[in-house]
Amino acid sequence: MKSLVQLVIITICLCPTAKMVNADAPEEGVLSISITGTKSEKGNLVAYLWDQPKGFPSDSKKKIAMVSIRATKEACSLRFEKLQLNRVYAVSIMHDENANEEMDSNLVGIPKEGYATSRNVPHSMFGPPKFQDASFKFSKSTEIEIKMLY
Repeated sequence: MKSLVQLVIITICLCPTAKMVNADAPEEGVLSISITGTKSEKGNLVAYLWDQPKGFPSDSKKKIAMVSIRATKEACSLRFEKLQLNRVYAVSIMHDENANEEMDSNLVGIPKEGYATSRNVPHSMFGPPKFQDASFKFSKSTEIEIKMLY
């Protein structure tokens, strides 16, 4: 009987501890992206996920995740999974029509291929979209729509 009481006390004491350990693990969610406005079916749509301004929107070496799908004129979607909740992210997408894995631009830096960012921030005469303009707080699994620009 004494052993049973000790077992019950140990179990009661350990259960809250186990919950506290799991509570420290970061919660995760899924970011689903619906892409519209693609002008051709050539090449790929390449989406990059960022958690910092450095490198945004086109230095792919600084991204934290990437998803690539075949281009289609129809609306399409892709997903970034297992994202930590309550973090700030931004998405950039390029339509890599010639599949060279680079954003092609003209002599003054204006893109020759389609591009887009989260929050649908357009290119300006002062340069590419800024991270702070395209970023959003990811607090739950969600879907966003991004329209390609050419």
